[in-house]
Amino acid sequence: MKASPIRLSRFLQNPDTQFIIPIYQRNYDWSEDNCRQLWDDIYEVGKISQEESKVHFIGSIVYVCNDEYTTSEIEQFVVIDGQQRITTITLLLIAIYHYAQKIGEFRLAETIYEYYLINKNASDNNYKIKLKATDNNDKDLQALLEGSTISEDHYSNIKNNYNFFKNQLTKDNINTIYDGFRKLLFVEIRLERGKDNAQRIFESLNSTGLDLSQADLIRNYILMGLEPLEQKRLYNRYWSVIETNTKLNGISYVSDFIRDFLTIKKGEIPNKNTVYANFKKQYQLDKIDSIEPILVELLKLSHIYRRLISPAEECDADIRRELKYINYIEVNVTYPFLLQVINDYDNGIISKSDLVEILQFIQTYICRRFVLDLPTNVLNKVFMNLHRQINVDDYKASLYYYILSRSGKIRMPSDSEIRNVFADKDMYNAKSRMKLYILEKLEHFENRETVNIIDNTGITIEHIFPQKPDPRWATEITAKDYIKFEDKYLHTIGNLTLSGNNNALGNKTFSEKKVMNKDNREQGYIYSSLWLNRFLKDIDRWTVENYKKRTELLINRFIRIWYLP
Repeated sequence: MKASPIRLSRFLQNPDTQFIIPIYQRNYDWSEDNCRQLWDDIYEVGKISQEESKVHFIGSIVYVCNDEYTTSEIEQFVVIDGQQRITTITLLLIAIYHYAQKIGEFRLAETIYEYYLINKNASDNNYKIKLKATDNNDKDLQALLEGSTISEDHYSNIKNNYNFFKNQLTKDNINTIYDGFRKLLFVEIRLERGKDNAQRIFESLNSTGLDLSQADLIRNYILMGLEPLEQKRLYNRYWSVIETNTKLNGISYVSDFIRDFLTIKKGEIPNKNTVYANFKKQYQLDKIDSIEPILVELLKLSHIYRRLISPAEECDADIRRELKYINYIEVNVTYPFLLQVINDYDNGIISKSDLVEILQFIQTYICRRFVLDLPTNVLNKVFMNLHRQINVDDYKASLYYYILSRSGKIRMPSDSEIRNVFADKDMYNAKSRMKLYILEKLEHFENRETVNIIDNTGITIEHIFPQKPDPRWATEITAKDYIKFEDKYLHTIGNLTLSGNNNALGNKTFSEKKVMNKDNREQGYIYSSLWLNRFLKDIDRWTVENYKKRTELLINRFIRIWYLP
């Protein structure tokens, strides 16, 4: 290893050299804020006279010398740390090059183009550009250099950051920025393949750029030590698919997925900040024979993980419905267990009906505990080793027995506990997702005409006895009932229903709410198609007696839905 400080301009203008960003590196992720900070630093140092010899330090660039990347005419180096900085500087130089051409500063444009952006003596276009980025970034980088247009429909940090620099440049500051670039100093760390431990050096560097995620570190650990062709094959066949499967709405959950994978393997849950360290400890990857089997397993489980984080992609409607509920109530702590159970289903160990019942049983466990306000922080230990408790020859029964025989804080609440607590639980102020989940399941149970509630903004929770009742309520019910509703029953399940006309019903009396038909829009309970309003159609007053009857009806329905095997 050779480490030495050097001016970036001198480093880039070395003739017949090309810097490769390997396929396993993370995407180019610098934001406009990062670029703005770099621009400000360059501008400030550029304003200082040459006589003061001031420089600006921008960190380090680590690269590996590798004969496989070297041709007879071009010497190529693999950048293992510093790709964000070197890519951003290249974008700045392309912007200066184009602007210099635009304002007629052709000598400056030619200097930048031939010294810092291309290898002018390269006969092969593949070696022409000095910085060769990963596939998508490389296409955008080449397009910019050639002056081609990048589609507006295509999101690209390369394009966005180039545009930022282009819009900052003026006739008054272009020379200042160029002078500032020539004063940039960094530490060049040159490694020899086969002699230096690139991964260990990579880990120890205190980068001034973006922090690497646990997934970034694991990806580099898996692929960095391999030959280029093997890197590309394993990345395209396995890792790229794993990353796609574990990304949702632009957010990567690779680290969370591998954390669940390690939980399965180790029987203990790694801290979120130590996933990489635990992975490295668990798997000593020194050759391809030890790497590929792990990637095969990770790939298989990533397809299942995809169905957990995006249930819409599950093909079977019955399984998809249960996965949707589990996803909605956000019990990610169940994922290590569910990854294994769904894997058993995929391998034919359990049937579809078995899987659906197990998914429903998990919801029963979570939902009943929610009603009793039992602590959720103990569940990680339950689901961490739950699959180990299953007897494959008696799959469901062994699972049920293990959960139902637990006691204390990890117990499954009994029917009597539910009856004692559910009636008086403040459901209105409970966790929003669990509240809507329970109401939707109560509504849908044995109901052929189901209405989407969870994703339906047109249906909201309605207090039968309002939070701010109209004074006329006092003439419809006794003073004793009025006080009980106001002080004890207001937010409980028996006093809550669902309505698409909550604003219209408001704080009106029950007799008004029941038959309301303002402007022939049928707002009243008697017009509702919801099961939750069926009881309200058959009564004339909302008394404590009727409240208790409806509460008992709902509790019985709850126990039938979230039943104990």
